[in-house]
Amino acid sequence: MQLPDDRRYSSEHVWALLDKDELVIGITDYAQSALGSVVSLNLPVKGQCIIAGDSCGTVESMKTASDLIAPLNATVVELNGSADIDPEMINDDPYEAGWLVRVTDFDPDAYECLLDAASYEDLISE
Repeated sequence: MQLPDDRRYSSEHVWALLDKDELVIGITDYAQSALGSVVSLNLPVKGQCIIAGDSCGTVESMKTASDLIAPLNATVVELNGSADIDPEMINDDPYEAGWLVRVTDFDPDAYECLLDAASYEDLISE
């Protein structure tokens, strides 16, 4: 299982990668593996404010639908249209091509409070 150490993780299996003044957000390899083959997405709309701990979308697989839980408060500035067209890319490449949204207007301290890779690995190995 992949677990890049260049980003932060939430206990709800969402990753966030700092890219200049924006965050790129997606679901972890662990999450996509548990879901199985992703068949559709319901993502927030551009301009939407997402609230930490609240559902901001859903990821649906052949097995189940899972809420996408916002890792922090932010404003959506871009959606991954390619993942919306071909949701299986989330299974194939959850940390690069399979990203879900880009956000801005977030608190950098809230980002730093998310789990590092080692802490997230401890969480999923329990």
